Amino acid sequence: MTSFLMDADLARLAIICGVVFGVLAYNRFGITAGGAIVPGYLALYIPEPSHIVSTIGISLLTYLIVQKWLRPKYMLWGSRLFETEIVVAFTLQLAWMGALTFLMQQTPVLSVFTTIGFVLPAIIAHDMGRQGIARTLQVTLGCTAIVFLLIMAVVSIRSFFGIVTLAPAAGFAFGNVTFIATIALSIFAVLMLRQTPLRGWIGTGGFVTAAYLVLIFSKRPMDVLIILGGAAVTYVIVTQILMRQAIIFGRGKVAAMILVGMLITWAFEFVLSSQFGYTPWPGFFIIVPMMMALLANDTQRYGPLGTVTGTFLTMAVVISGLQLVNLALA
Repeated sequence: MTSFLMDADLARLAIICGVVFGVLAYNRFGITAGGAIVPGYLALYIPEPSHIVSTIGISLLTYLIVQKWLRPKYMLWGSRLFETEIVVAFTLQLAWMGALTFLMQQTPVLSVFTTIGFVLPAIIAHDMGRQGIARTLQVTLGCTAIVFLLIMAVVSIRSFFGIVTLAPAAGFAFGNVTFIATIALSIFAVLMLRQTPLRGWIGTGGFVTAAYLVLIFSKRPMDVLIILGGAAVTYVIVTQILMRQAIIFGRGKVAAMILVGMLITWAFEFVLSSQFGYTPWPGFFIIVPMMMALLANDTQRYGPLGTVTGTFLTMAVVISGLQLVNLALA
């Protein structure tokens, strides 16, 4: 189970601050902080920096393998390059987790060296390939430190008023094998769809959104409909209101999707809990706003039909694959 040393609202605030400072750094220095969500996620783990060290280590290995070997050999660029980085980073993470699982039998303390997320190392490695290792790490870690200091200031203010900030785990209670298999199947499904003629007109909300939707659907099917509804609202607000009032594109558009997705998530939770006594997506409080934002972003790029089609196709592949995994384990 994944846990943070802060509650869900503070964790979301960290991601919001990371997005904001990442955009500011890009506008000021022309350097991206390893992707919009990276500084916020890394800031959550500063109290346990070994996780950050492992994540950056996997990023560096991914960069070296892809940029120094695979890219010249196979002439990789554009989306093909990023897809390769996703596969290489995920493979390295699986190998690292396998090694840790073996070593932890003798030295349990090594569990603190697990990596953060399944796509963050690939995102960081991709930026390293574009702008260099040193520049990427300087801006990424700088933004991460600023976000952490801001969050700690908020924690201090809340503590002064007697508000407890340490909270139950913000993770999920799924078996490791099932969870990793679900992530792997989601990445596989997205990559396979991108090799078909459908590549240019379907969206999937990223590489792992289908995995989380399937995990949520297996426990609370209604929550998936609520998430899709939140993604639709996010899409409408950003494309029909914000993008008509200001020039928003590229990284700025993605940042806007994430920020609006956060607000929509909070609004949905407030209405559902206060009016209906229903708490949606327990254990997925951090990832849900990201899912809404990614689905909304793909809806803007590929259209509603293409995104819904791609999302449900990848979910179908994941569900079918999990059935095979369960049969094999049985």
